[in-house]
Amino acid sequence: MTASEGVVIVGVGSESMGDDAAGPAVVRRLRARGKLAPSVRLEITRDPTQLVALFDGCAHAVVVDAVLDPERVGSARRVAPDALSAKPWCSSSHGIDVVAALGLMQRLAERPPPQVDIVAVSIADAKVAPRELSAEVDRGVDAAVTIVEALVAAAGTNAHAALELSD
Repeated sequence: MTASEGVVIVGVGSESMGDDAAGPAVVRRLRARGKLAPSVRLEITRDPTQLVALFDGCAHAVVVDAVLDPERVGSARRVAPDALSAKPWCSSSHGIDVVAALGLMQRLAERPPPQVDIVAVSIADAKVAPRELSAEVDRGVDAAVTIVEALVAAAGTNAHAALELSD
């Protein structure tokens, strides 16, 4: 199995809520760039509870989501799940956040869950209007695309562990 086999990238977010669409925007840009191996699955969901089904059959998952972080709007970074859950100001805009969905998956899984990386794009808020991304978050989406491509390229190698984690 090559590094990119068994990899799924999931963009989480609501495309009708402005900057909350950062996750889906990353997946759409990755698809348009066409640089990933055909074996890499690209998925979009509004509902983090769907991650369990979307991770089926994969060894490595990358989840891209907008996080409410007004101090860092437009930044993109790889974060550890415990870093997100430890910061009340840095949370998901969904009813259940990605960290809670991953925890639920670990408790319910019949087999070990895949290796999961989270790429967070910071937003100030999730509004119903405007439907397009703000300029700051649009730049963050570009940065997130670069991070995701590096994670996929390093998947299953020693280089993966060396990729920077942010808090």
